[in-house]
Amino acid sequence: LVITLIDANDSPPTFDRNTYVAMVTEDALPNMEIIQVTATDADVGINADIRYTILSGDSEGVFTIDPITGILKPSGQPSLDFETVQSYTLILQGTDRGIPSLNSSTVVMVTIQDVNDERPIFTSNLYQEPVSESVSVGTSVLRVSAVDRDLSPSFRVVRYQFADPQAINDTFFLDPVEGDLLLVGFLDHEATSFYAFSVIATDGSSEDGGTARVEVTVLDANDNEPQFSDLSYESSVLENSPPGTPVLLVTVSDQDSDENAAIMLSILSNHTIPFSISNDGQINVSMAIDRESVESYMFTILAEDGGTPSLSSTSLVNITIIDENDNPPSFAQPSLSLQLSENAPVPSVITVVMATDPDEGPNAVLSYAISNVSTGATVFDVGSGSGALRLTGSLDYETDQEHIVTISVHDAGDPVMTATFQVNVGVEDFNDNPPLFAQDVLAYVLSETSLPPLVIDEVLASDADTGEN
Repeated sequence: LVITLIDANDSPPTFDRNTYVAMVTEDALPNMEIIQVTATDADVGINADIRYTILSGDSEGVFTIDPITGILKPSGQPSLDFETVQSYTLILQGTDRGIPSLNSSTVVMVTIQDVNDERPIFTSNLYQEPVSESVSVGTSVLRVSAVDRDLSPSFRVVRYQFADPQAINDTFFLDPVEGDLLLVGFLDHEATSFYAFSVIATDGSSEDGGTARVEVTVLDANDNEPQFSDLSYESSVLENSPPGTPVLLVTVSDQDSDENAAIMLSILSNHTIPFSISNDGQINVSMAIDRESVESYMFTILAEDGGTPSLSSTSLVNITIIDENDNPPSFAQPSLSLQLSENAPVPSVITVVMATDPDEGPNAVLSYAISNVSTGATVFDVGSGSGALRLTGSLDYETDQEHIVTISVHDAGDPVMTATFQVNVGVEDFNDNPPLFAQDVLAYVLSETSLPPLVIDEVLASDADTGEN
């Protein structure tokens, strides 16, 4: 008699350990074995066929377990992250396939090991800072800062560096430990007013570090004085030009910017200057100009910028006044009286008339001419350039005792201006006429009986001269 006993599922699976301990790095790849749990079942056949499952402790599904082999692996979805969860306590269950099935459980304690998988992250993607160009070398302009989410101290050591050291031209130094951006060169707003570059934060991993952009705006300091285009200027203007007439444009520049480059111009002089200057450098006539009073003006222009404190510079201006024919010739006196003997030698200079003209150049070139002689005589002449009045013919007292000679003078300006001068020439008698009888021959008949004294006749003679002559 053979009696065959049929197995009844009366034995639950039994794990070989009550607690398993495992370690895995947070960068473990999916399907990488973490640990294998093993359970046995005293039954046989299907009653001893065990299937493994994760009962609890993994709500996010970070792990997966092979139901047949009991090998625990990372699922990869989501991945392990030491910075989020550092350890897991999993309850694993082994269930046989008997009917009804029986099961038992065990504890698996999984410790996650940190790896340097977090790159440093800057607290800002963009760091901006304005700084005056006048700050001294060694000044800290700004500080960059990055954080590393790794929890292991060795993975959290951040170092800073420039992405392109050449981009800052030895102007800045980045403290690799503290992240301070230090000024190591002189700033010059006029040369470079803006710096932009990238910085990198690394933690020693082979992966690229985090990056951030740094922008430094160099603010203008009033370190440049206004500059004239020339050390001195020369110009000219016609006298009597009306106010507002443009004379000269001076050019001034300032390498600074904004109010530091706002230039104000003024005229410096101890005397009254008939000119004004605008802030754009235009010099204009501001009042009446008379060359005969002042032939030229020399003054200083002051250029001041709007900075604090203000910087300034000066330039010299010389303006020559061009003559206008606005003054007629003039004589020191309106007339001259003189006496000439009628036997004055011919030709001879009897006087020199002289006029003056305060103008200059052609406007002061004078020419003389006789414009009128009262007697109509032609015995006088005047040098056109010298003003010498000459006697060119004989005088005759017995004909004219006085001559009134009017001399005119004119300049060479445009329009021509004239003046006149009167010379009164009195003629003095000279004994140049003998006495004359009314008849050359007188005939008388006398009686022989006439006795003296006897008046025969009265003989009369005349003399054309005067006085004792």
